[in-house]
Amino acid sequence: LTFGAIIVALGLVADDAIIVLESIFHRWEAGDGTWPGIWRGVSEIMAPDIIGTLTTMLVFVPLLFTGGLAGLFCVPFALGMIFSLGASLLVSLTLIPLGLGLLPRHTVRPPRARLMGWNRRLFRLALAYPKRAVLGCVVLLLLSLGAMSLVSVNVLPLPNEGVLLESFTLSPGTSLADTDALMRRLSARLARDPAVEHVLARIGSAADSTYTEPAYAGEITIRLKPGEGGASLDAIASRVQAETQFPSLQTGIDTPTIERLGESLNGLPQPFALDLYGDDLSQMSASAGAIAQRLSHVPGLSNLFNDEGYPETQIRITPRTAALAAAGMTPAELSGQVSALLAGQVVAELPDGAAPLPLYLRLPNPHLLSLTQLRALPVGPGSATPLRALADVSLTTSPNQFMHIDGARALEILATPATAPNLAIAQAKPLWGWGLPPSPPSRPSPGCYSCASLDFACRCC
Repeated sequence: LTFGAIIVALGLVADDAIIVLESIFHRWEAGDGTWPGIWRGVSEIMAPDIIGTLTTMLVFVPLLFTGGLAGLFCVPFALGMIFSLGASLLVSLTLIPLGLGLLPRHTVRPPRARLMGWNRRLFRLALAYPKRAVLGCVVLLLLSLGAMSLVSVNVLPLPNEGVLLESFTLSPGTSLADTDALMRRLSARLARDPAVEHVLARIGSAADSTYTEPAYAGEITIRLKPGEGGASLDAIASRVQAETQFPSLQTGIDTPTIERLGESLNGLPQPFALDLYGDDLSQMSASAGAIAQRLSHVPGLSNLFNDEGYPETQIRITPRTAALAAAGMTPAELSGQVSALLAGQVVAELPDGAAPLPLYLRLPNPHLLSLTQLRALPVGPGSATPLRALADVSLTTSPNQFMHIDGARALEILATPATAPNLAIAQAKPLWGWGLPPSPPSRPSPGCYSCASLDFACRCC
């Protein structure tokens, strides 16, 4: 992108030198000497030259504050443009006048009379035949638009991340079985490519995921062998697309970074997540409230959502260790039996289009059971023991949602950055220095400790 910025700036870079040369040449034509003409010419054009160049440079300054993935591409481009224009301004006001002063006057000639004659002749023809002149301009415009079809429209080459992502779409209505059969054929064909190490195809989307792809679409992840492709994967990508050509199959190829960049530039919000881990529920709840209170004052965050801030009344089942031992059961077995009674268990699956339809077996209307009825649920060996004999059943208020990560309870505080993600992170970073005792996150212990993760920030309790 830095080289791209330099190429884009070529025309602007030449402008500074041109206007300085024109100003100096004008003073020489007026009769000034070599060095006096240079001094007066530079003095007259210096202020407009500096102001015009700085105005153009300021256009690219906001790109320097672009954060996240887009910043990885916008910042180098902006720096390339700013430094190119700054260098051209410096050269036009220093080296150009110096070079003109050191050259003999007879070597600095005005434009050739022949070129000026051609220019006058073309101008007179345009005035004499205005309709033909306009028609010629339209023809040139159409020819330039046709020539654009021969130029690649990809702004960025595919960076070599060692992975290619090929999205595919078949004709609407294609069955899952037909799509799967075609993907197996294409995967086998790709696996024979000398640059490919591994191929993984995904068809459609899972029922519990955020993807919404149908059964006739999906994505192929192509992992390349180490050292393949050099700095760019354009050549390999073209070969891969040629290997996956098939009637009625539409494909598009990208890399993970380019795909994330497209999502970022399309306006998809970049999430801000702060996770709390630990095994002390009361301390986690207190910390979540304190953290959410401080985050609410961070100007770069909006739509703050704290799981702890939305408590729910839940059923607490506390196993009795001695009673379970006498019945020959473990807490996990008791939890499985209660879950099967209340949530149900899948006993069969029926085909239903692209996804199977599960059939559950459970108690009728378990959400209407009272505490007394819950305590009387038949559990244990042979379902002959009431639940109240093996566990205490009560109502309790707890946070809306608890996750479990590596065996530790976890709460999550979510927010949407109202500014560049890196600026929002910088504003929230002071939250990490609350004097918490350090503790390794791989093995949670009672109390709180601070840590950092790839999801911007986390605080562990």
